[in-house]
Amino acid sequence: MSEITKQSSHFLLQDGYVTYKGKRYNDCTPAEKEVFNIVIGDVKPIDDELNALIQGLTAPLLLQYTMTDEELIKPAIFEQLKGALRPEKDNNHEGWWHLKSACGCYTMRLSGCYDRGILNVEAEVYKRTGKYTDCLSLTDEHWAEVEKLIEKEYNRLVKEFKEDEIFHQDEINSRNNRDFI
Repeated sequence: MSEITKQSSHFLLQDGYVTYKGKRYNDCTPAEKEVFNIVIGDVKPIDDELNALIQGLTAPLLLQYTMTDEELIKPAIFEQLKGALRPEKDNNHEGWWHLKSACGCYTMRLSGCYDRGILNVEAEVYKRTGKYTDCLSLTDEHWAEVEKLIEKEYNRLVKEFKEDEIFHQDEINSRNNRDFI
C-alpha cells in the first residue's frame, strides 16, 4: 500500500486525480461532494470554521508537489522578457490591463486588475519548442517585480486617463467659448 493510500483521511493527489478519503468525486456522498466543491473553488465555504477545516485538510496535498528547476523561468530570460514588455493596445485602468513580451521561443503576459481596492495580478510565461508549449513558473522574487510592473502600468494608465480628461474638457471649453464670440 502506498503512502498516499495510507493517508486516506486527507485530500490527496492519487493517480492524477484529487481524492477525498480515497474516493473520487463521483464516489463521494452528497456531504463529501459539498466539501469537494468548496475545495476546488466551485462553491464558497459556509463559514470561517469550515474554511479552516478545509484548509487543514488540503494543506498536505499542496505539500506533495515541489517544483523543479526546469519549471522555473531562468533569471536571465526573465530579465530579457521584462525589458521587452509593452502595454497592449486595449488597456484600461478600469478593467484588466496587460503587458506582453516575446523573445525567441519565450512569451510573457502580465495582467492586472483592481477589485475592491485589491490588486489582482496574473502572469503567464510560456516556452514553445516545436509543437509543444511549456508553462513556466515565477520565483517569489520575480513575482515581486511583476507586481511592481503591473502597479507602474496602472499608474501610467490613470495618469494618461486624467490627461485625456483634461484635454477633452479644454476642448469642450474652447468650443463653448467660440459659440459666444
